[in-house]
Amino acid sequence: PAIERPPWAAALADVIPSLGLLGQPGLVVDGTTAAVSGEIPSEERRATVLAALDQLGLDTVDGLNIAAPPEQEAAAALEEALNQVLSEATVLFATGSADLSAEAQAQLDEIARLLIAAPGARVEVEGHTDAEGPADGNLILSQERADAVVTHLVDAGVDPVQLTAVGYGETRPIAENTTPEGRAANRRIAFTVEGS
Repeated sequence: PAIERPPWAAALADVIPSLGLLGQPGLVVDGTTAAVSGEIPSEERRATVLAALDQLGLDTVDGLNIAAPPEQEAAAALEEALNQVLSEATVLFATGSADLSAEAQAQLDEIARLLIAAPGARVEVEGHTDAEGPADGNLILSQERADAVVTHLVDAGVDPVQLTAVGYGETRPIAENTTPEGRAANRRIAFTVEGS
């Protein structure tokens, strides 16, 4: 005897090629429940896929992930690399100073090489301070620190169009300001790559 297929089976066979899943797509149907998984290029495509399955009368378990565009992945990888290189410098700035330490300058030379190799990247150079001293003075100091980094990078060959310096003062600490170690960690530079 012929095996009777559910009424939606033929329609499902027509829908599967149009799902537009990336990577290793998965579609498991158990009774009237469809579990779909994999990467999909956009939220709009996800909605289309779920609507198609819903029209077949299937209860859908959504396990789809939106795939990051390649340019976003590249920007995030560059941002991580920039911050990783600079994190290897233990002292960037002395208290109350915008002068780069010799260690920081060496790390920035490596960062310059990364930026020169990625001429399309647009990077915000963030200056930060600890909480010692008045907040308005710290804001000025953080801008001076960001400017010092941009100047060093440009002197090392980075296109100035790639860089924007922004001072955040003491408003974004990454450690407690109650210990010398915490204050030293807060006297820092960070990089944000546009599109990451």
